[in-house]
Amino acid sequence: MNMILQPLLTEPCISSILINKIPLRDKNGDIYAVLGYSRDITERKQAEEEIKSAAARWQTTFDAMNDAVSLIDYNGIVLQCNQSYLNLLGKTETEILGKHCWEIVHGANKPIDGCPIVKMKKSFQRESLLLPIDDKLFNVAVDPIFDANNNLIKAVHIMTDITELKQSGERLKKTFDAAIDTMSKIIEAKDPYTSGHQHRVCQLAVPLARELGLAPDKVEGVRIASLIHDIGKIGLPTEILSKPGKLTDIEFSLIKGHSQIGYDILKSIDFSYPIAQIVLQHHERLDGSGYPNKLNGDKIILEAKIIGIADVVEAMSSFRPYRPALGIDAALEEISKNKGILYDPEVVDACLKLFKEKGFEF
Repeated sequence: MNMILQPLLTEPCISSILINKIPLRDKNGDIYAVLGYSRDITERKQAEEEIKSAAARWQTTFDAMNDAVSLIDYNGIVLQCNQSYLNLLGKTETEILGKHCWEIVHGANKPIDGCPIVKMKKSFQRESLLLPIDDKLFNVAVDPIFDANNNLIKAVHIMTDITELKQSGERLKKTFDAAIDTMSKIIEAKDPYTSGHQHRVCQLAVPLARELGLAPDKVEGVRIASLIHDIGKIGLPTEILSKPGKLTDIEFSLIKGHSQIGYDILKSIDFSYPIAQIVLQHHERLDGSGYPNKLNGDKIILEAKIIGIADVVEAMSSFRPYRPALGIDAALEEISKNKGILYDPEVVDACLKLFKEKGFEF
């Protein structure tokens, strides 16, 4: 059978006609006639051209992406990659396609620790890791692809250069930490008799938070809040803060206002942590006898309970204008005696463990 593709010019467009010719033979094998028929395949040809055009556009877009992208199979073998992937690794398609991704990127003969494709095969969800390459840092994300029966068959491997983002984040954190340190020093300049108090509270509050199993972001919140928990003292008269004798009731009521003043200073700042609330509540007590709002029990956030205990322990163990240092033993006796009354039992237990079992010292 002969098949001839013959474009026929018609108006107003060019059509494609598929012509089939079938020879008819007699018993001797000689052709005595030809059976022919034709079929208009214009739409099919147009569809094929559109598919080719779409594929070309997709490949152009794929290659223009800044992220290094590859398609890998279930076993980690690279099936396809874009130009950014080739540029990043300084390799050709011949050197990449058909090889394991860990062999290409790391020169390893087996998966590296934390390899996303290996982890994804166990979890069947997106996996990622941070990967340093040539003094740069990349976020490597692997997204699964499933077949109709929900079986993992392939994955998309995306490497994003986050070097500049990480450097910007580090610069921002340094600036932020410097601002927090400046706030802390301003307070100490206002109240020189308690110089270093906030830093020592931070020294205890952070390991306390970790001992209690708080998530890293909450630990960071405790760190920041503890460093500026007395910022409200900036609004108090210096003569009260440094008074060597016993405070009058009026003077003490003014002192108690520093939590609210601190909250008012910090409430408009977006810390990504409830810093203002922690500062406001760090003198509240379980039985409602604290200040400024006489909160009790679970109405007091855990971070404030942690800093409250760290504050008490540091203050009692240090010198104050109105009394000599009482020492660590007295401070630990205070929180033990009032465990479950003034102070959260779990935080007290964690604090005692740090000092008595883990050898914590200021």
